[in-house]
Amino acid sequence: MNLIKKKWKLFFLLLAFCITLSATFYFFRLKTIEINILQQQNQTNSYIESVYSKQEYKNKVKKLLNPYIGKSLLLLDFKNIFKILKKENIFLNLSFYKKFPNTLKIKFSLNPKFFLYLSNNGKLYKMLSNGKTLSVNTKTRYISPVLEGKLPKNKKQKQEFLDFIFKLLEFKLFANKISTMHYVSKKEAHLFLQKPYVKIKLNWKNLSLDKKNNLKKIIKKFTKVLNYLDKNSYKALTIDARFINKIFVSYN
Repeated sequence: MNLIKKKWKLFFLLLAFCITLSATFYFFRLKTIEINILQQQNQTNSYIESVYSKQEYKNKVKKLLNPYIGKSLLLLDFKNIFKILKKENIFLNLSFYKKFPNTLKIKFSLNPKFFLYLSNNGKLYKMLSNGKTLSVNTKTRYISPVLEGKLPKNKKQKQEFLDFIFKLLEFKLFANKISTMHYVSKKEAHLFLQKPYVKIKLNWKNLSLDKKNNLKKIIKKFTKVLNYLDKNSYKALTIDARFINKIFVSYN
């Protein structure tokens, strides 16, 4: 008899536990997504601007995470959410935490990374780091290096070239000297500086490799050459840096 009572007692305890657990999962369901956009630091470059407005960013996050509304907050997969948002290439410093009973809080800073792209048909776009293009506000005056002309047809090569351009633009002092940038071939790119007016030829494929800090080294060399030309009042037309450890300066 005591054994039967113990079994029934255990059964009711398990039942109560299951009901409590089910109620807990049902109660802690995601209903609200709160978004906090952090202040981005070091936005001193004239070409660094936000791709979208803050409200557009918030709307985009909510749209991307809408499938999670109604799901258990306890079982929410942060890794998957991170992957979804990271794919967009427009969010930086992402962090998440749960606010019970039914809120997900997200913090991030805006990714301002874009440069201006003037296509072959004469239209100006904002080029994002993932290769997407956005129309520009024609009323806004942009002071920025502009990529002009064709781009690689191969998708992988195009992304590699865009990655190189963004790395190049991270060197603020040098980037501010650039007027236009041109893709020439799978290895070669040309930069046109505005002050002084000089064309720079370089092997972007080699410089895109980070292993030896190639880009940082060559920009230091460019700066030295430009300073030397300026100091001695030389007017060069072309700086050719397509070759390893060699820079040629042409005056005609």
